[in-house]
Amino acid sequence: MKKIFLIITFLSFGFSFSQNEEKAVKSTLIDFKAAYNDLDYEAIFNLFNDKMKSEFPLKKVEKFYGRINKAKGGIKALNFEKIKDSSHVYKAKFKRDVLDLVIDVDENNLINNLVLKRPKRDYKRN
Repeated sequence: MKKIFLIITFLSFGFSFSQNEEKAVKSTLIDFKAAYNDLDYEAIFNLFNDKMKSEFPLKKVEKFYGRINKAKGGIKALNFEKIKDSSHVYKAKFKRDVLDLVIDVDENNLINNLVLKRPKRDYKRN
């Protein structure tokens, strides 16, 4: 009986420190995915906070995401991976590729950081 209690205690302790996806980030990401798949780059631009809008004007957003959409296709799935610093990392499954999508939203649920990058490979030595 003590062994079962100890196992349950250790398992619950581990789960209490797990990283959980924030609903605000998920909601914003769902809006991003819909706008991206609809080729609605103005809607993507409108999800950005003022800082992002100043760094990435609408013309840059249209050009950048238009190129990605042409090369990779639409986003089929977004799977939460982890939280790194204050950003959420998702595995973005496109029609023709898989990338890591790193996103951070501000207190108004507007995007203040959005990065697409190749996932790091985990090479294990034997």
